[in-house]
Amino acid sequence: MNPIGFIKPIRPEYVHFYIHMRQDPTYTLNDDLSLFIKGKETKDQIKSILNRTLSDQDDESLFRYQSFSISNQAFYYYALSCIAYPFFRDTVEYIGKQFRLHDHVTTRQIQHHLKSIYGNRRRVEVAVASVLSTLYYWNLINRPKMGVYSKVIREIDFKFHIALMIEVLMQSVNHSSISKETLEYNSIFFPFHYDVTIADVKEENYRVITTIRDTIIERA
Repeated sequence: MNPIGFIKPIRPEYVHFYIHMRQDPTYTLNDDLSLFIKGKETKDQIKSILNRTLSDQDDESLFRYQSFSISNQAFYYYALSCIAYPFFRDTVEYIGKQFRLHDHVTTRQIQHHLKSIYGNRRRVEVAVASVLSTLYYWNLINRPKMGVYSKVIREIDFKFHIALMIEVLMQSVNHSSISKETLEYNSIFFPFHYDVTIADVKEENYRVITTIRDTIIERA
């Protein structure tokens, strides 16, 4: 049975607390988490998610995150969540596909689809709720009424996130190459608008192959 893992919603504030902890060894993450969360078990689960998504990021990357716009910060954590948690990626990809067809998507629809992949178990419902709440807290979806969600579009700077974008998509297709079309029109990054520039991709040390049908991006 496929693992799930993403069982608590993550607010932007939690990421800021985590970065503060990385920068200041005397800082205690629990103190600020207590402003939002009661209960040791829940705090431990949130800290586990933060560690899994952020612990591999170097200090320079986390420092740069703090200078990003709110939309670019949202994409950065969103992409890291897709990499760390396939369940998160599968959920947002399904939501993105539904928004191509409809103005709204419901919790029930999303749960039904994810249960077809991860099994008909209560933990799937908890994780779907956690992903949806995370997107809502980061202002990446609207909630016109309980259980119903609509699309939000955030402008981001492509050049800041090239490597993360490509890694997410390569993991999704389980291949070491993707097409420019996939980079531009995939459903995973549905809340974000960006302009793909191949010159910037080349600067990130990817191999770019132009064919009659498309442009292919490969790991160098």
